[in-house]
Amino acid sequence: MKFLHFRDGGVYTITGANNTFFYCIGGLAAQPSKANNAVRRVVLSSGVYSGAELALEIQTKMNGVNQQQNFTFTCAFVDDDPTTSPPT
Repeated sequence: MKFLHFRDGGVYTITGANNTFFYCIGGLAAQPSKANNAVRRVVLSSGVYSGAELALEIQTKMNGVNQQQNFTFTCAFVDDDPTTSPPT
């Protein structure tokens, strides 16, 4: 997952309008009858975050809704090179 933010290089504002995303675990095509079991809904806390803080919030919330006990997610913030087009 990659978040691009061009307005302010150091601040990411999360509100009720942009605080929710979904991710899937496993193959939905292989088990169509269990498709909803693989979908996880993540709701981030509203606030203003630095890049590192937002990465930690995403990591914490993704692991919080993960029902699998055999792995965890790790998220990291990395500055993109603003001189490339599009940024990498």
